[in-house]
Amino acid sequence: MLPGRNDRLAIALLCALITLLFADVLFGRVLYLRDLTRYYHPTKKVVAEVIRGGEFPYWDPYHGAGQPLAANAQYEVFYPPQWLVLLPDFELGFSLHILLHLYVAAIGMYLMLRGWRLGVAASLFGAISFAIGGPLLSLVNVAYQGVVVPAGEHVVEFRYRNPLVAVGLGVTTLALLLALVVLAIDYPRVSWHR
Repeated sequence: MLPGRNDRLAIALLCALITLLFADVLFGRVLYLRDLTRYYHPTKKVVAEVIRGGEFPYWDPYHGAGQPLAANAQYEVFYPPQWLVLLPDFELGFSLHILLHLYVAAIGMYLMLRGWRLGVAASLFGAISFAIGGPLLSLVNVAYQGVVVPAGEHVVEFRYRNPLVAVGLGVTTLALLLALVVLAIDYPRVSWHR
């Protein structure tokens, strides 16, 4: 399903709503929830400082006696949204890194629901409920996994007449999205546990 005029307006409304709800975070304040300030903020600050210093982020000299950066998935060095912390304003980049997932969740859920042939209003309500509802917001620092579901589902549901193309595209897309989750996952041992 390619978005029509009403869909583009609904997506713009979703983005405007998330921006309005988090305007204070985007323009000066910081998120304070769970491990965001005690763990994520410092680790992302270390990554930004090491890269800004002109070095490859292979080692974090500040935690304990030092520990790997690039080899530790919790630093998210190779996760593209993480690179937002390299913006000149670190706090803005950090907030955008977290909030970007809410935008993707809202748009992905909207497109998924529209792909299921729900109306614009119903899809908009579902996207708002998903993206700014309690479950996703209460785990905003680990929301990457929840974002993958609607975004991947929409791509898999994309209207191809040839089922082999649809299956191939779907498998490839889900593999890429799950790879991003592994790169961004809070606890790498969960991904590798037998």
